[in-house]
Amino acid sequence: MTARQPIYFGPSERPLFGWLHTPATGPSATGVVLCSPFGYEGVCAHRSLKRFAHAFAEAGMPALRFDYDGVGDSAGEPTDANRLASWVQSVKLAIEVLKARTGVTRIVLFGVRLGAALAALAADACGGVDGFIAVAPVVLGKGYLRELRALQRLMGLAAPPPGTEPLPEGTLESAGFVMLPETVAEVTALDLVGRALKPAPRVLVIDHDSLPQADAWLEKLRQLGAHVEAPKVAGYTSMVLDPHNASVPEQIIGTAVDWLKASLSSELAPSAAAEHRETPAAASVEMPWNSGNGQTHVSELATFIDPERRLFAVVTRPPASVEKSQPLGLLILNAGAVHHVGPNRLYVSLARRLAQQGYTVLRLDISGIGDSSPHPGEPENSVYTARAAEDIQCALRYLRELGAQRSAAIGLCSGAYNAFKAGVRGDDIASIIAINP
Repeated sequence: MTARQPIYFGPSERPLFGWLHTPATGPSATGVVLCSPFGYEGVCAHRSLKRFAHAFAEAGMPALRFDYDGVGDSAGEPTDANRLASWVQSVKLAIEVLKARTGVTRIVLFGVRLGAALAALAADACGGVDGFIAVAPVVLGKGYLRELRALQRLMGLAAPPPGTEPLPEGTLESAGFVMLPETVAEVTALDLVGRALKPAPRVLVIDHDSLPQADAWLEKLRQLGAHVEAPKVAGYTSMVLDPHNASVPEQIIGTAVDWLKASLSSELAPSAAAEHRETPAAASVEMPWNSGNGQTHVSELATFIDPERRLFAVVTRPPASVEKSQPLGLLILNAGAVHHVGPNRLYVSLARRLAQQGYTVLRLDISGIGDSSPHPGEPENSVYTARAAEDIQCALRYLRELGAQRSAAIGLCSGAYNAFKAGVRGDDIASIIAINP
């Protein structure tokens, strides 16, 4: 049985968050680093990326999926400077930590959409990548930005209300995720064909199943001497539907695993029998946070909160500078099938800001959603799961163990519904903030 553990890695002043998936048989010489899409596509594809990593580990390859700098549970903000360079550096750090943690000597980069472009840039910068898998890769930045703008228009969102702090002129916002003008310019200049870079000697490209865009890049890769395969495989489009509708692209997963086995068969045999080690259930870090009044830190713990290691949560606690913590713990529940970072990463910012004010905040993935496993016999990705009640009770107990004298529940959409039901049921909830229940 494969194992997975949450980890923090990278520099202490800018830690990154990730999940390390390891094989039951001991690691092979080859490991896989997974590079997710940007923005809303990344939220939608989260469940599929988890399944890809699990499949690679089942095939004997340690796999690392992670959040880029300023994304998800990692440090930083999307409005920080040097986004493209920071994202590429995140890929490099992921390669380093996968090697250090597992002892693999060969690296395969796996990237989806903009993640494929970032992986290609990282491979070109650091070299030594043995295999490369790209799913619906972004080849030309200009075209990609046109897609993001079209998505924003199609959503028909209302203008920000009066008094909202305006974003800088030239900022791109798409489905609630922003690129500042500097990042827009960097992505506009992105051109994998013009850069003439070869990310690895062996490349698998599974293009967009309804709108292929990588033909020119495939030809360039072959000219550069790469052995390229580009099978037609369906599944990408359904992978990036809204999280509650998205489906795991099993055919793409099977194609990727089979290609790795065929291309790197000599490197997939297990290394010398690995010493059995207990997989840690938690990881903690001092997370830098810019409160608006200067840089400070909050404490973050990524952990399973139940003995079965089924329920995953991130706990954010006050910094040492806070003299007295609030007696009220805060439980934040999933909005639909969006994992614990929340819509547009709202929950991460909210938790860190509230921790600065002395609160202990627990961002929970209920069973079957995000990084929590379903209960036996229960389906995955069920937004209104019948087992949410016991999941919430488990989270409330955990908050009490952390010292909360009482707790409040915060939820959006299905999270608001589940919070309300918990209150009606008589759970130990002092108050409820229900948004669009």
